[in-house]
Amino acid sequence: MSTLSSSSRIPLLTLPSEFFPEHGGNLWKRAAKTLRPKEFEALWLRYVENQNVATIARTLAVSKIYVRYLLFRARKKLMSRV
Repeated sequence: MSTLSSSSRIPLLTLPSEFFPEHGGNLWKRAAKTLRPKEFEALWLRYVENQNVATIARTLAVSKIYVRYLLFRARKKLMSRV
């Protein structure tokens, strides 16, 4: 996974605190098993590496719209399993 960093304009308030490594590394392991690879990578880049949508799109070589879709789908899948 990429280690690029970027300042983000989107607050990290859309996921519960359990999704952050310092508050639930086991949840990240479960997410890795539950999500498709691109969904997991997009979520990781957004919430762990604090990258904005544009940077994630460049990293994954996809459109910004697709990144937003990946993040939405990943959050929805995880919230339905919590």
